[in-house]
Amino acid sequence: MEKKLEKNPKQTIFSLLTTRKLPVPALKDTLRKLKNRIRAVGSNNKEKMEEFDKALDEFSKNQGIILQSRLLLSAKNTNNWLYDYQLDHDFLKKRDPLICQSSYYTLMNFKFKTCTEAVVKLILSQIFLKNNVVNNNIKELTKLDTYQYFFLFHTCRIPYKNLDELITFEYNQNKHVILLYKGVFWMINVSFDYNVIYQQIEYILMLNVSDKKSTRHIFGKLTGFEDRNNWADFRHKFINFSPKNKIFIDYIEQSLILICIEDKKSTDFISISDFSKYCWFGGDDEEGPNRYFDKVVQYVCFQDGYVAINFDNSALDFSMSFEVIKFIKDICEKGDGLLIDENKDGN
Repeated sequence: MEKKLEKNPKQTIFSLLTTRKLPVPALKDTLRKLKNRIRAVGSNNKEKMEEFDKALDEFSKNQGIILQSRLLLSAKNTNNWLYDYQLDHDFLKKRDPLICQSSYYTLMNFKFKTCTEAVVKLILSQIFLKNNVVNNNIKELTKLDTYQYFFLFHTCRIPYKNLDELITFEYNQNKHVILLYKGVFWMINVSFDYNVIYQQIEYILMLNVSDKKSTRHIFGKLTGFEDRNNWADFRHKFINFSPKNKIFIDYIEQSLILICIEDKKSTDFISISDFSKYCWFGGDDEEGPNRYFDKVVQYVCFQDGYVAINFDNSALDFSMSFEVIKFIKDICEKGDGLLIDENKDGN
């Protein structure tokens, strides 16, 4: 049954911003700070600094006044003019591939015993973290601003012509995880039952062990390495070609999290550099990497228990990667008893 695409206004990036309006600094204050920054790095070149001072003075009397008035007018219609501008112009309006534009990865500083254990405990820890976010307990777990935690779950970049949209889908209606193994997408419903999830993961891995000719989807290339307008056109044609295609995309985009299971070990790479590139790019396979970069969080699990996390910077700052890793590590170190509870519902 198709799940309705639904934007939750309480969990979108704009509504989570502070209601206190961000003031616009005076033009002279902005230019004074700019001059101080430039002098800090270029004070040894007297001639260049004189040219800069002259150009800055000219700017303050002409273009600067025009741009400042436009900024003041724009700021009247938003609470945070700086964040809105950065989100649109630095991320969502850019048509460069996401790999070049806003993707980054972090390798966990600990490993699991097996790949299956890594996948199961990632799912369980994320259900636990999501419940803390939903129940407004997240402030007890971090000293950072908590609004970005909402984008760890059910969040995806949706490509459109000339502009992407960052959407967090309905938390309560979407209780599934997407697994990506050898280019094949799998959907499993989540719960706190460790054994049930473990058996499902084992089944998926065993089913594909000898499947050397599994057909890879090309979404890894399209979402990560393609011009955003080209991907937007393809996505539009794909979901309109068949209702089944739309259901397929909906399940991916609305999922709790996406986990990419690799058939490699960390020791298969000849250097740390090669391993790092694989964690980030997903390899150089001509059929496309085992990824779906529009999901703002992708967990990449290797067969020897190592895990990397691929984030999209439009939704999550770099500091969030350390927060997530610390949370997963703390939960796992407290023991399986905290994670395994068959009476709890993974919502």
